[in-house]
Amino acid sequence: MIKKFVAVVLSMICVASMALSASAYSVSIDVSFGASGNKGYSTDTFTANGQFANAYVSYVSFNGMTANAWPVNKYIKSALYSGTTRKSKIVKFTARNQVKSVEITGSYTGTYRVGAWTDSEKGATITESWGR
Repeated sequence: MIKKFVAVVLSMICVASMALSASAYSVSIDVSFGASGNKGYSTDTFTANGQFANAYVSYVSFNGMTANAWPVNKYIKSALYSGTTRKSKIVKFTARNQVKSVEITGSYTGTYRVGAWTDSEKGATITESWGR
């Protein structure tokens, strides 16, 4: 009886942790942008439901560079937008896989596009993962 109880509890923990890890990052969004501050916006959207969200750049391809290579001393900045109106604080990435907490301003719920730009002289395409 105790073995059966332990097996059921372990199964429930396993299912719960799989659900949590699956929902941690709910959407991956591709954004392409030009060089030297020329902003680009995603086609796909992120639906915010709270004051904070997490974001990280899971893939980057700067024009003329190997995929996932990052130019030395360069950054990518991004934020959430409704149209061209910024709806979150700006976050700055200086490498792939840096997890950043993003504060959403105004209404904490909404569906937003991702806007991104770089100080590099090369444009880029990134995949940015967003979630809670």
